[in-house]
Amino acid sequence: MVGVRAQDFAHVDFTAADKMADRYEGYSLDNVHKLAMDLTQSLQTEEEKFRALYKWVCNNIQYDYELQLRDKQAKHKFKSDAERNAWAKSFSACVLRELRESRKTVCTGYAYLLRELAAQVGIDCKIIDGYCRNANVNFGRSGNPNHSWNAVRLHQKWYLCDPTWSSGFVDDKFSFVQRYDGTYFLPDPSVFIRNHYPLDTAWTLLDHTQSLGEFLNGPLIYKSAFQYDVKPVAPATFELKTKKGETVSFQFQKGHELIISKTSFVIKTLSTTDIVPVPVTQYGDGICVMNYTFLKKGKYVFHILINDGYAFTYSVKVV
Repeated sequence: MVGVRAQDFAHVDFTAADKMADRYEGYSLDNVHKLAMDLTQSLQTEEEKFRALYKWVCNNIQYDYELQLRDKQAKHKFKSDAERNAWAKSFSACVLRELRESRKTVCTGYAYLLRELAAQVGIDCKIIDGYCRNANVNFGRSGNPNHSWNAVRLHQKWYLCDPTWSSGFVDDKFSFVQRYDGTYFLPDPSVFIRNHYPLDTAWTLLDHTQSLGEFLNGPLIYKSAFQYDVKPVAPATFELKTKKGETVSFQFQKGHELIISKTSFVIKTLSTTDIVPVPVTQYGDGICVMNYTFLKKGKYVFHILINDGYAFTYSVKVV
């Protein structure tokens, strides 16, 4: 498996593929073969065909938060491997049934459907299981495998993608908002690993990668970090401890020369939220530094924003 970069398809115009996905909006899942053939019939390259399939899945399948919650609650209830395995088998059947009947699903359904559509047009696509991280799951401790995404082979090279995260998001009221996000379509593996960690580390598509412990205990990383290709350097862990009056240096590395014109901290406690504009000091090798001095004791949720978009989150305890 050869690690590749997002620039491989930077020159490709996906307009025709996206139009095909729009053309067949609402198409039935009763005949997956016909759907795949119709979506790709006028497209010439593997990447265009896969893009049409990917975009159609993201725009026509809704995330079922209630189904995901049911699975989470059931897993907490079972104590033995036999019970968990029996539930997993019955839940998989439920996911596929829900997908066919209502076009709603969870991550395994998205990954399964994309794999099946790709197979119909001769594209090798696999389901990858592993860990993802957000503000609610998999930060610190041992973590739990909780997500599925895809690897696809195009022109004899493997790429990664996540149709679930590209399809939209669950809002504060736990309602799914369908909004295509191309951030997770064939991204650079070194970027994708920041919030996707496969059970089989060969599917990082990287020669060298962080350990699972480093992944689970690092700062939370959001879309803005992908958009501006920035990587947290220090502190290396999500949970920080410092003393009142001490200054903490937050460092990140820019991957390219996009202009970062506005940066700020969003500092939350149980009762307050403060937004603090903070200047960035830039050094050689793309290292950027933002400093903050904590003047009061307490527990803080500490977000770093880049050009008004959330990039990183830390938990800070000031003693």
